[in-house]
Amino acid sequence: MGGGYVAITNNGQDVDRLLGGTLELAGRVEIHEMRMDGGVMRMKPLPDGLEIKSGQTVRLEPGGTHMMFLDLKGPFEKDRMIKGQLRFEKAGLVDVHYKVESPGSSRGHSH
Repeated sequence: MGGGYVAITNNGQDVDRLLGGTLELAGRVEIHEMRMDGGVMRMKPLPDGLEIKSGQTVRLEPGGTHMMFLDLKGPFEKDRMIKGQLRFEKAGLVDVHYKVESPGSSRGHSH
């Protein structure tokens, strides 16, 4: 499995919801949330997606809400750009490119 980190800005007039996405090297992509629970870091999927208000920028980053890449079809090679899509309730599919970075790097981003 792998994690994806992006900053998303809703430039639309209405609230939208990030529902999931695709990645060329993953069988499935889910949105996961990490949070402290009684002193223990827990991760869980957000099956209803993530709400993004009009004009709001949401950051998916290590230690918080992020994309989780599951059922990988091959290895992630450092510095490689991997194609994917983010799926929104209203905006539909949006193309993204993830840059592969070392585990634990906080510089992950999309283009």
